[in-house]
Amino acid sequence: MDDKSRRQFLKQFAVLSAGASTFLITGCPMYGPPCRPDYGREFSSPADELGNLFVRNSSRSRIALYDRESMLKVVWRNSALYRVNVPINVMENNYLSVYFYSDTGDQNDFPPPSEVLKRWSVKMPSQISETPNYIWLIDSSPTKDCGEILFNYKPENDIIVDVQINAWEDIKTTERVLPGKSIHLGMAYGEYTIEYIYYLGRAPKVGERTELGRIASEIVNGEEVPIKTTLDAQHSMMERTIPNWEG
Repeated sequence: MDDKSRRQFLKQFAVLSAGASTFLITGCPMYGPPCRPDYGREFSSPADELGNLFVRNSSRSRIALYDRESMLKVVWRNSALYRVNVPINVMENNYLSVYFYSDTGDQNDFPPPSEVLKRWSVKMPSQISETPNYIWLIDSSPTKDCGEILFNYKPENDIIVDVQINAWEDIKTTERVLPGKSIHLGMAYGEYTIEYIYYLGRAPKVGERTELGRIASEIVNGEEVPIKTTLDAQHSMMERTIPNWEG
């Protein structure tokens, strides 16, 4: 083999080696149509440092978060709060949707609308922070459409409150609300009971909390009844004021 042939052989070998390495690492060919890299079962997108939305994924599966037909994030099956900076459109709502990641296809295709896990039309705020007050709960219930429950809390002290939301004796979520703050909870349509759990704002020791008491009922038409809220197509946005603790 002369020097020219040897150089040509080495050049072709280098190209083939690079292509093989690319395929082994990402699962995608070096040339040809793009595909979604296969990062394995542990892959999820990193959360944003600042955002306007928390996602709490309780579905036990990886999910893909879309705004209209644009994929924003891949969220791992973890119920911890996951922060997302959702781009806003000043003139109209965001149309958020969630699909099982396995339904998105090799090209990150937008899945058929019939496969949607949850969808929510919501006006996202323009302000971003480390602790956004919009929280979207994603569970495995068959109900696809979601609405919003706004909780306002304006006590005259430093008492904090956990808002516990239940459905059919199942605790759906428990979210912390600080004095003077509000939270917007995105949840699937349905009927929910609510319980407020109150704590001292300043714990005696780090990691300890002193529970002051709970409120799980309210007076309606002169009768004491459980605190309930229903989300549906006619009532897709409900607002509640968290009562102050007076015990």
